[in-house]
Amino acid sequence: MSNRNDIDLATIIKSLNGNAIGKMNQLSHILKTEYDIELNFCNLVGRRWSYFAGEKDLFRATKRIKLNNSFGIITDSFLVPELEEELITLSKQLFDLN
Repeated sequence: MSNRNDIDLATIIKSLNGNAIGKMNQLSHILKTEYDIELNFCNLVGRRWSYFAGEKDLFRATKRIKLNNSFGIITDSFLVPELEEELITLSKQLFDLN
């Protein structure tokens, strides 16, 4: 398992292929297996955050990160503020959520 401080999200995201859901699943899988960071992408409907893509076995989400009015990320892993900001920015770019 790699060090969380060494995450190069931009390089990881460039390596993803397929449609948006496939890329979300791949990103979630890489972060879980390589860095022990569990996250899922969610569809936001009102106050409800519904699983949309990711590793599916995330049972307890301690943090919600809103990407826009329709999509967000849930995680039970601690993310340093710099990594969280980079994840938000790159996810919005990758999935055209601006």
